[in-house]
Amino acid sequence: MTSRAPAVPSSTRAVLELQVNGTRFGDVVVLLSNDDVLVPADALVKAGVVKLRSRRIRYQGIDYYSLRQSDPQLTFQVNEVDLVLDVGVPPSALASATLDLSVPPPPGVWYAEEPSAYLTYAPSLSDFSIFRAFAEAGVTAGPWRATSSGSYLLREHPVRLMSQVVYADRRHVRELVLGDSYVSTGPLGGSTLLGGFGIFRNFALDPYFVRVPRLGYRGSVMAPSTVDVYVNDVLVRRASLAPGEFDLRGVAPAAGAGNVRYVVRDPLSRQS
Repeated sequence: MTSRAPAVPSSTRAVLELQVNGTRFGDVVVLLSNDDVLVPADALVKAGVVKLRSRRIRYQGIDYYSLRQSDPQLTFQVNEVDLVLDVGVPPSALASATLDLSVPPPPGVWYAEEPSAYLTYAPSLSDFSIFRAFAEAGVTAGPWRATSSGSYLLREHPVRLMSQVVYADRRHVRELVLGDSYVSTGPLGGSTLLGGFGIFRNFALDPYFVRVPRLGYRGSVMAPSTVDVYVNDVLVRRASLAPGEFDLRGVAPAAGAGNVRYVVRDPLSRQS
């Protein structure tokens, strides 16, 4: 609700330095009326006070907020010696922010798809009498890959091991395999070597893909602060927090058991 100019006929103009929750935001022209202080709405908005429950007064074309007739949790004090208006507002009156702490792919990332080929081999001799050899060859062209491996033992026939043709669907993080595939159903199941056609997930195609739910944290700060995110006691991210409520998202935990710790520090080096 907005009142008109006659609401403050006995007001006195004063130039005071506005200080909100310990942070100074420069000089503003306020109106001093009895035991109340009227602060320009634009000055409070620039200080981050965007959700203040207060009586709004319009005087000579300017909108003011009454500090006396506002949120019960709001406090204010006029320092007549230093000409400072010290205002303490609750976090609920300040702007809220959402910070995504995930690590995005670096700009300009690309994946090589030039044709290439390779051949690896590993001969061995045991007890100067037993000769073994292993070899693997492969060819890649774009998203296609063909590989084959085999082994050889002296006085025995060569043995073909695994041969397959693979199409890498990087967009959907999966591979289409034609040939031999090693299939496992997990710790509670079994595993075997199968031949044929199969579709398999391969999260290694996207190194920035997070397989587990990301963690988050919500809180509030009264003054500009910093937050340090520790995963298993290792600092992984540091971000700045504006006064008000905040919502941290996108923290990727490490695999397995562990802990995530958030340390918030204010300008006075107090931490929580």
